[in-house]
Amino acid sequence: MVETIIITHKDADGVISAALTILCLHLTNFKVFFTEPPDLPAILRKIMRIRPRRIIITDVGLNESTFKDSLEYLSYLRDQGAYIIWFDHHIWDNAWISKISKIAELHIDKTTCSAGIVLDSICEENELLEKITRATCSADLWLFDNIYSPWIYRYIAYYEDNPEEALSKVLNLIKKKEILNNEILHIVEDVIDKELALLTKYSSEVQVRDICSYKVAFLIKRHRLPQTSIVANYLGSITNADIVVIVNVDSCSISLRSKKCNVREIARALGGGGHARAAGAKLGMSFRCLALKLGINLNIQSAIEKKLKRAICFTKHRVKEENC
Repeated sequence: MVETIIITHKDADGVISAALTILCLHLTNFKVFFTEPPDLPAILRKIMRIRPRRIIITDVGLNESTFKDSLEYLSYLRDQGAYIIWFDHHIWDNAWISKISKIAELHIDKTTCSAGIVLDSICEENELLEKITRATCSADLWLFDNIYSPWIYRYIAYYEDNPEEALSKVLNLIKKKEILNNEILHIVEDVIDKELALLTKYSSEVQVRDICSYKVAFLIKRHRLPQTSIVANYLGSITNADIVVIVNVDSCSISLRSKKCNVREIARALGGGGHARAAGAKLGMSFRCLALKLGINLNIQSAIEKKLKRAICFTKHRVKEENC
């Protein structure tokens, strides 16, 4: 019987949060599930058959489309004897906090990343863990003001298709009391070479639109690397856009980034969520995304732009003030 289940995000913050949880709680009998926020109910439904004694969720936020089912499944697991702990730094509605806090121990802090919350909540003082956490938060909060941040961020992104391996690599790194090693240096150097080539390509493909008085940079991203935040940061700087919109073909999702606007409200209008400066949503256009992967263009850009325009204009009118 698995004693502890960890549910975490696939990105660097999720991987580091899981590593800190394992190390700081000295876990030995555990299983880790990596997920994206929209898929949280499906993961919870799956572990209902496992009946663990403890469930720890890190770096996975709620949105309006996942709250009801997540609450139902977590309530069932709690009634079956599971103790639930949730570490998250995304924005939660007060109603969600009120209901989830009745069945789980909640640790929510919007000022840091999830790894930072885990570190402060359950870890003893440890200089190496603090360094890795600061680097992780710097990347996840889109600050990139830490010397180690670009290295850790890209290293974990390299294993995005296999987050289990990324977690194993991080745990081994910490066991050796290292934050950088030759493997990381070689991998990141290779990643950066590929990034530079693709960023040059994307600079010629990005399109800029005026949507409800916002300058919006729009790109269809067909490659896993570079990471979305790196692409968005680059495109935002060369276009001076208020909002950068990236369509991720592989996941059929839309990512929103901005240093000026509250893109979470736009993502919510699209059925997603996230942070004020970094958010996203599923597109609900799986057939068109599949066609695009196969090289068949079913005018997906026009369809997405229409959805995006409705969401941006709706958000602007709903908040009744400039969002930027």
